[in-house]
Amino acid sequence: MSTVKMYIAPYKMGSASAANLAELLNIKRINKERNRLVGKNTKTIINWGNSEIAHTEILKCKILNPPEAVRKAADKLSFFQAIGDVPIIPKWTTDHARAVEWVSDGKTVFGRKILTGHSGNGIIVMNSDNQDQWQPCPLYTLYMPKKEEYRVHFFKGKVIFVQRKAMVKDFQNPNFQIRNLSNGFIYANQNIQLPDNVSAVVKSFLEEHNALGLDFGAIDIIYNQKADKALILEVNSAPGLQGSTLNAYVEAFKAG
Repeated sequence: MSTVKMYIAPYKMGSASAANLAELLNIKRINKERNRLVGKNTKTIINWGNSEIAHTEILKCKILNPPEAVRKAADKLSFFQAIGDVPIIPKWTTDHARAVEWVSDGKTVFGRKILTGHSGNGIIVMNSDNQDQWQPCPLYTLYMPKKEEYRVHFFKGKVIFVQRKAMVKDFQNPNFQIRNLSNGFIYANQNIQLPDNVSAVVKSFLEEHNALGLDFGAIDIIYNQKADKALILEVNSAPGLQGSTLNAYVEAFKAG
């Protein structure tokens, strides 16, 4: 695939990951709404996180990560609905009464006020100790305690890079339920060996259950060592890239 016929359309022009990809691939970034592109099926567009593309010239090109696939991935409810009733994702419901039943059974439930949130935005933790904080939500998922949380990057059905959530050294009061930067966790890249069950769930998604139709992305997956169980939480179509992850995507796009 010739790089002169490849472009990247970021969800926002200020995306650092898209800018770095464009620089290392020696390709142009194009505005998803305003550009001078002449669309042809011989040109390839890397769709970096756009759930909607109205520009007709872009739509004439080959698009990696079609916008409808990105739209399904970005919306947590649409994501679960697309995957279907399979054991590689958490148990979920849109029924508040059902979520309350789960809590009554001694479980913890995550209510999601924002279906397109990321990094834990819009999550309400529901348990028997905080009933005064419960709110109706469009989606509820059954929480599974986890030892590890991984991010598995893929391109055209193959794993290209693996990361693991790791606690920031000397961070005070980390939140092990919602592992994001503000709660004391970052992605580590060194010496990561995926548990067999995690690899199996990733393989199942890529080979059997990628109903989203994504060409590339980052699978966020949790692992409970005691139960030897892994679950996919979401797939990010515009993950943050730097260093080794950035290089992995560059090589994948170059190889086509």
